[in-house]
Amino acid sequence: MQSVQNVRITGTEGSIEVIIPFNTFNEAVLNKDEVFFTMMEIFSKRNQKMIDSVFEAGDK
Repeated sequence: MQSVQNVRITGTEGSIEVIIPFNTFNEAVLNKDEVFFTMMEIFSKRNQKMIDSVFEAGDK
């Protein structure tokens, strides 16, 4: 049985919440970059401007 987990990212344009498979979330322990960018793909499809702002804030 597969569990799910809510994940929330808050950026300068607001916040977004998605539900991802819990096993995918756990894979972050083994390969953080892959899971991070997979999550970013999901978020960017919902709110590209917010994600751009999150990356911009991280670059400063």
